[in-house]
Amino acid sequence: IVTTCTQSVIPNSVTNIGACAFYGRTDLTHIIIPEHITKIGFCAFANSQIQSITIPKNVEEIIRLAFSNCEKLTEVRIETTKLPIRATVSAFTDCTHIENVYFAGTKEQWNAMKPAIELRCDTNVHCIDGLIAYDYFGEILKV
Repeated sequence: IVTTCTQSVIPNSVTNIGACAFYGRTDLTHIIIPEHITKIGFCAFANSQIQSITIPKNVEEIIRLAFSNCEKLTEVRIETTKLPIRATVSAFTDCTHIENVYFAGTKEQWNAMKPAIELRCDTNVHCIDGLIAYDYFGEILKV
């Protein structure tokens, strides 16, 4: 894995991002997850300073707490319409500053996946068929 002060690029030879791979990286603000990644491990980016993340369409599994406690995370792009996220604990636990989620599927597909992608902040989820707005407590304000 190639790292610099604020950005990391994952090489083509890597298919899984392992547990705690970038855990606690306070210098990491941007990461490019390539299309060939199929799994993001437990706490892979937890407690890091990433500001935005794109989950490519080939990701088949995100293990619990993968992005937990990313206090600077404001934008999430999900290019797949179905993520099998293991366990009941959200991949984005305690990411309280997510403002926008861009989801490649419909509102119905989002709602089917939502329990695994817990949002506890004022967040807009942009689906291909419209917007879902959540308040700070994760309650739907607008569909």
